[in-house]
Amino acid sequence: MQIKNRFQALESNETTDETDNIDRTWDNIASIYSKSSETCLGYRTKKRKEWITPTTWKIIDSRRILKKKLLEAKSERLKARYQEQYKSASKEIKRAVRADKRMYVEDLAVQAEEAAKKCDQGTVYKITKLISGKHYRRSNTLIKDKNGILLTTEKEQEIRWTEHFKELLNRPPPTVVADIPEPTEELEIGIETPSQDEIITAIKSLKNNKAPGNDNLNAELFKIDPELAANILQPLFTTIWNTQIIPDAWNRGVIIKIPKKGSLADCNNWRGITLLSVPSKILSKIIVQRITDAVDKKLRKEQAGFR
Repeated sequence: MQIKNRFQALESNETTDETDNIDRTWDNIASIYSKSSETCLGYRTKKRKEWITPTTWKIIDSRRILKKKLLEAKSERLKARYQEQYKSASKEIKRAVRADKRMYVEDLAVQAEEAAKKCDQGTVYKITKLISGKHYRRSNTLIKDKNGILLTTEKEQEIRWTEHFKELLNRPPPTVVADIPEPTEELEIGIETPSQDEIITAIKSLKNNKAPGNDNLNAELFKIDPELAANILQPLFTTIWNTQIIPDAWNRGVIIKIPKKGSLADCNNWRGITLLSVPSKILSKIIVQRITDAVDKKLRKEQAGFR
């Protein structure tokens, strides 16, 4: 409802100059989803699951009181008695913590088993990593420059990463141009503007639990109401289709570094993954699906490898 109300307010303020307003239109749409999700959902706080039971915490608190009494005791007789009680409480805490940890791990194992039955491999992987105690390696590992000199400051590392990805992604054109023959027949690919049904189908095909682009709008925000999302995005897609101009924000992505094998001080042992805006993926899916449908008609059933 929040998104719908904001969109209706946006429609009443739209101007007619389509080309100049593509960036503004997209900024307004992104703002609608961002503000609505912030109002309705808020921000997720990372909480560590408490596996120590309240009963164990009571024993820990009682031991803390014993520790205070032990430090404040004046006579040797009282000190000896509190010392014995403190040791007994410590042993009891160890037993209770072990029992709590065992119950916690068993509960995680049950959750992993249920997730495996549902083919939820992401949850299985997270629980397995949690039980095994393995975590991601830090991405801010010290790196070396081209000459093998270790870079220690954040500024030096930023310059090196910029240099690395510029060289990796901005390759020179090939010296020998491939001779590609003209097609003998043209494919019947639709060139009409994207329909609402196509947009809805593309939205529903998006995968969940994927990182968003720099607009911070993930796929779930659009999938929660595909019909409303299609109604909001269709005018923008129509303008993009007719003018052949995309929002400037869609030309920018966030590069995330994923470690590979080998020394992480070498930039070549990191894989860069670019996070793009989800609506740009929706439009791309529509184009790919049209091409796929046209090509599929020309392929024989035996050519399954090309599908």
